[in-house]
Amino acid sequence: MELYRHRMIEENGHSQFLVELLNDKRILEFFLEVIESNIEFVSDIKITFEEQADTIEAKGRIDIFLTDGTNALLIENKINAND
Repeated sequence: MELYRHRMIEENGHSQFLVELLNDKRILEFFLEVIESNIEFVSDIKITFEEQADTIEAKGRIDIFLTDGTNALLIENKINAND
């Protein structure tokens, strides 16, 4: 993992860092267990960051997007958020 190229102080850099971690199957399985995900992914999971997500109501981006083509898990990443 090339951690040196990520700037942890900005949200995009943090999202890239998390995606690289989650691309390790062992870390991904542990993460899904920790968040108590009940999603049953049926095939290999593709993990991306800054995925475009436009709807009729709004346009935006998903910070971290996990999908197997059938199921999906969306992660909103907020750095230094009060909540």
